[in-house]
Amino acid sequence: MGSLRISKICKSFGPAFALKDVTLTVAPGQRLGVLGPEGAGKSTLLQIAAGLIEPEFGTVERGDPPCQVAYLCGDAPLPPRDSCERILLRPLRRQLLNWPERLPGLAAVLAPGRSMDIVIKMQVMALRLGLQPHLGQRAANLGPEDRLRLRLAEALVCEPDVLLLDEPLAELPREARPALLADLVALQRDLGVTMLLASRDETDVRAFSTCLAVLKDGRLLQSGPPDALHDDPDNLDVARMLGKPPICLLPGVLDRTGTLTLSGQPVGRFRAPTATPVQVGLRPEAVRISATGAGAFSGIVVDHQRVGLDLFLHIDLSDQDLRVIARAPQDPRAWPPIEARVRFDLDPRELLLFEQNGARLRLPELLADRTFA
Repeated sequence: MGSLRISKICKSFGPAFALKDVTLTVAPGQRLGVLGPEGAGKSTLLQIAAGLIEPEFGTVERGDPPCQVAYLCGDAPLPPRDSCERILLRPLRRQLLNWPERLPGLAAVLAPGRSMDIVIKMQVMALRLGLQPHLGQRAANLGPEDRLRLRLAEALVCEPDVLLLDEPLAELPREARPALLADLVALQRDLGVTMLLASRDETDVRAFSTCLAVLKDGRLLQSGPPDALHDDPDNLDVARMLGKPPICLLPGVLDRTGTLTLSGQPVGRFRAPTATPVQVGLRPEAVRISATGAGAFSGIVVDHQRVGLDLFLHIDLSDQDLRVIARAPQDPRAWPPIEARVRFDLDPRELLLFEQNGARLRLPELLADRTFA
């Protein structure tokens, strides 16, 4: 298994910085997801890790002894006239044969043993990725999913220690991605390859990753287990990139006693160092619909949103241009219809507080609250 240690990497293209002081460690056998919007620096980071471009500052350590690294770009073209078999044989011939042995017809004569090994390795990788029925086909005749499987097989057939995947699912329709991601995870476990997958799609990255790194504007915002970043983000940018449905924000005030007030309603009392305005992040887990109509807050249901098997209610607060999203009750008979007025409470233990500049405000202790004490 390979590892990577990326230290204080900086890279610019002209006046624009692509990466700014990025430090990241990838452990052997890890599946690291790199998440960020377009222009965050994801591709540049992977290309530097692969040795395809050089950073201006910083270093990349690829293990001791140096491990073999393969790079796969999701939109890289395949040779349209070549068969799948020929595409998979080419990297093996470069790796295992010297120049005279690569000449047409000479491999079987000059290196019969290695020539047979090459064919066996190709067939095994084609079998692993479901490509055996397509070995005689041209790459141009494959569908998007099989083209991606061919790119994966081409990258893995020489048994790299680290595989870097740059937006590999970009060409796939949404419905085809879960099955291929499951196959990719199973393949990584079987082969023991360290993998990095860069994508702007949170669903894809979280389905793949055991560890997550979040980039924006060339900076590493936070890294760690995906659920930990979702539940405990360091800043507002990370909180906005993680979670479906997305986090909602409400303006709040912490007074001198540590009491948090939202929309004129006290929500809880925290051990706060000073009075300050805050941005309060609400995930659906923080919003508790009242079955008795006795909640402290009220609003109008303006939309129903399906995410997987769950239904979420979009609620506009009364007389304010603010919205919260709540998980609907499990019993469908209790789902409020659109345009219905509902009352709800907020669980202060589930709130995420941010300063006005977006930095996380972690308050160490909940002293008291109106409903959940």
